[in-house]
Amino acid sequence: MTRTSIREWVPRLGVVAAGILFAGSVHAQSVKIGVQTGLGYLPLQVMVHDQLLLKHAQQLGLNDVKPEIVTFSNAGAMNDALLSHSIQYASGGVSTFLTLWSKAGGSSAVKAAGGLVSMPMYLNTRSSSVKTIRDFGQKDRIGVAGVKVGYQAILLQMAAAQAFGEKNYARLDPLTVTISNPDGLLVLSNPRSEINTHFAPPPYAQRELKIKGVHTVLKSYDILGGPATLDEVWSTAKFRDANPKLHQAFVAALKESMDRINADRSHAADVYLKMSGDKTPKSAILEQLNDSDIQYSIVPSRTMAIADFMRKIGSIKKPFRSWRDFHFEEIAAMPGS
Repeated sequence: MTRTSIREWVPRLGVVAAGILFAGSVHAQSVKIGVQTGLGYLPLQVMVHDQLLLKHAQQLGLNDVKPEIVTFSNAGAMNDALLSHSIQYASGGVSTFLTLWSKAGGSSAVKAAGGLVSMPMYLNTRSSSVKTIRDFGQKDRIGVAGVKVGYQAILLQMAAAQAFGEKNYARLDPLTVTISNPDGLLVLSNPRSEINTHFAPPPYAQRELKIKGVHTVLKSYDILGGPATLDEVWSTAKFRDANPKLHQAFVAALKESMDRINADRSHAADVYLKMSGDKTPKSAILEQLNDSDIQYSIVPSRTMAIADFMRKIGSIKKPFRSWRDFHFEEIAAMPGS
């Protein structure tokens, strides 16, 4: 080979090498899934721990998918990460999702991939004078995941509307304080804390009820009229449209993770404790997983009750006719509500 031909080949080799590296970076698909704390995120934890997303992706010809759970302390930070493409899926309360769905448009538009769990929230208090929602006074403070927009906050507004009339739905808003579920448990056990009430999901709610003097004022099912989806998982339409096979694999893996939870609660408890770092005894987790009020299903339940209320009070501006309008089409044929 002459010196001239060598000079001609060097840049070509560089282009070929760059092409190989680029192809490899596209082929290796990182899928980061945002969660918060609590048993509501168990299907996503099982999906990753048991390598179900990898399994279903491979069945569709995607051979190098790398799923990862990323834990956030609040939904706002998680949604920011989703919109900045730092994560590919986010999860949380129905109202949190609906708020983002209503506001995000264009390239930032989002839809839900499916439900995660129907699970009651418990409005627990250590105040002996609070027996019903009507008994809260100006000195009480109620811990919720997100003031005004978080799922607990919306539930509290719905309860206030039922107790005091629709025009007074925001009556208890001034009493609410943003707090994480683990911190809510801590402050409820501290008689010196000004936060004397916490709207908590399992397993935190059950641990709170073991604290002397703590009792439940009401449950979310009392407000919604029965079992209702607590948490959902969502993504941007841009990501789903660019990765249709990967999203299809995600939905299939989510379904299988729920089948595994429902078939083997002991394994599910082990996965939850390992993935979350929660120090709750396994026996207590199993007790909660065997509670008939807790149902793991991808099918959305009573999400329209939340959506209709949020539309009524002006929290949702985007028009919709049914739950299918804010869910991806992969689950549209299911009997949701």
